[in-house]
Amino acid sequence: MRIGSLGRATLLALAALLCAPAPSAAAPESLGLRYGFGSTAATEVYRQVDAVLYLPLRYGRPLGTRWTLRTRLELSLGRLGRHRADTMIGSVGPAVSLMSEKLPLAIEVGVSPTLIGRHEFVGRDLGRALQFTSHVGIAVLAGKRLRLGYRFQHISNARLARPNPGLNMHMFSILIPL
Repeated sequence: MRIGSLGRATLLALAALLCAPAPSAAAPESLGLRYGFGSTAATEVYRQVDAVLYLPLRYGRPLGTRWTLRTRLELSLGRLGRHRADTMIGSVGPAVSLMSEKLPLAIEVGVSPTLIGRHEFVGRDLGRALQFTSHVGIAVLAGKRLRLGYRFQHISNARLARPNPGLNMHMFSILIPL
């Protein structure tokens, strides 16, 4: 049996729920803002801004003496738009961080089911309100109270609807560890 993009995203979301901490132990890890821009084509620029909350998940383990693998649940809520046509965007999903013990550095990947308030923009249709956001990025801990990050993310409806142009974004974040 072949598992498509939707199946992989569903399995990752289920894994995140299984690893989630008990409600009383779900103390936030970080809180912050994210801003970015991207396009579906060279001339179609979109902008996104959102508030982000990271909740630690149970799974984490050292990998050798220099790296640690950590998991978290990312929640975000914000605005996505193009040419003054903005809409709400929200997502919840798991992410994995590979953190260095010697350097203030983390490599991050994740995938999140994403809802957008509308899928039609000036001259462009993203297919449907349900999208999936996958990302890969890097974060730098600037002292103990600041986390700066960059991530490349792809938003797509995973071929659940036509059209499915996808949207690639360059996102920059500033987070405060809690």
